[in-house]
Order: sequence, then structure tokens, then C-alpha cells
Amino acid sequence: MKIQVTRFIRDGVYYVSFASKNVTPEDAAQFEKFGIPVITIQIGPPVSRRDFPAYINNLQPNMAAGFATEEEAKDYEAKLLASASLLMEALKKKKDQFTSTTEVEF
Repeated sequence: MKIQVTRFIRDGVYYVSFASKNVTPEDAAQFEKFGIPVITIQIGPPVSRRDFPAYINNLQPNMAAGFATEEEAKDYEAKLLASASLLMEALKKKKDQFTSTTEVEF
């Protein structure tokens, strides 16, 4: 899976948004077995920006967060991408050792 980062400036506000791209069949299988990780993104302009939980495979470019400075925007971007990386690494390490069929004779 990939996350596309979009940065833009509007009215002196630095915006960052993310979009989920190219979910692989392996990722989809892990999501089906263990659930889709939820990541906390931010949405809105600086004065009313709020945290918002989102499924990692459903990030949309219209969910942009605004910041007063370029530095704040880049810091948010780096933290979100690091968090997404940790979530996906943890998911890929999970193994299904539960699913099975057993016959018991009496």
C-alpha cells in the first residue's frame, strides 16, 4: 500500500492531505483477517483543526489539515507517515495461527 501526500498553500495556510493508494492483495488479506488499522489524521484550518480517526486504507485527499507554518505542516506529515509505517509493519507481522479445522473422534 502507498500513501500519496499532497501539499498546497491557500491564503497563507500550509495544507497537507493524504490519500491511500495501491492496496495490495496481501494488504487486503491482512485487513480481512485482522481488521483495518485506524490512524488519527487532522482536518481543517489552523484555528479549528481537529483530530479525526480514519481507516488507513481510506485516506482521502479532501481531508486536509492546515498549519500556520511550513515547518508545522512538514512535522505533521512526518509524524503521520511514521505512524502509518508502524501500523502497517505491525499488521504485516501478524500471523494467523488460529484458523483451522479439526475432527475429534469420540
